[in-house]
Amino acid sequence: MKGTPKFRVLIVDDEPVQREMLEGFLTKEGYGVSTAGDGAAALDQFKRGSFDLVLTDFRMPGMDGIQLLKELKRLNPEAGVVLLTAFGTRGNRREGDERGSL
Repeated sequence: MKGTPKFRVLIVDDEPVQREMLEGFLTKEGYGVSTAGDGAAALDQFKRGSFDLVLTDFRMPGMDGIQLLKELKRLNPEAGVVLLTAFGTRGNRREGDERGSL
């Protein structure tokens, strides 16, 4: 696809393989993609860029996905954020519900 991307996505994951996989898939589909390896780098990019959606890992060292979600929503309450995890359990869902209530 040529021209301006139809949608801008920021991928945040501490695992390079996961970032690269998502980046490759979304880029192939015509999305504009930026990546960050941690929450602090993601916040920096978010402040400087314009993103339609942030895909972030739930569990990361330092700032985890819930903390990043709260910071992103503080900066832009309308920001679209999706939390991803390879550790999908009811405990994670409960933790996300308890910690992420905005």
